[in-house]
Amino acid sequence: MLINQKELETLCLTTNAINELGIQVFNQFQGIEDPLVRYAIARVLNNVLEDVRKRLAMQAETFCEDNEIGTSGKDFVHEGLWFNRQFNLSYDYAHNDTDEEGNPLYYTKAVATRDKAKKSYDLSKAVVKNMEKIIELAHPNMKPTVESVVLKFQGTVLDFPE
Repeated sequence: MLINQKELETLCLTTNAINELGIQVFNQFQGIEDPLVRYAIARVLNNVLEDVRKRLAMQAETFCEDNEIGTSGKDFVHEGLWFNRQFNLSYDYAHNDTDEEGNPLYYTKAVATRDKAKKSYDLSKAVVKNMEKIIELAHPNMKPTVESVVLKFQGTVLDFPE
């Protein structure tokens, strides 16, 4: 199922080609009879690819920085491929808390007000959560409704806790 280096280097990245690749991979997995084994293998491969993707993303970002590519934070094309670099910026508001004339803008006071409101909100959430628990325990017909089920692959029998 894994593709070789030549196939990887010449992989067509158009939407249609990606869709076709997805269909091919799905069909290959359908060849595995047991759906739980099929899912476990797909999950492990997904985790491996996600780890590789993160490491390759760091290399790509370094390449962009070293070659000053995509420095505007907008879309750019490289080797026929379309990319976008988004920059997450932060400002030091607390140490720049004045206007042009040096008048204070009271950033620290605003933060304190926000933090107080957040504590009040968190307390309200805790009160509601506590009330939900009381109702669950007190009401004789209280039964949960299953809204969805998430199946997670945890590992092999060798990983299973005794």
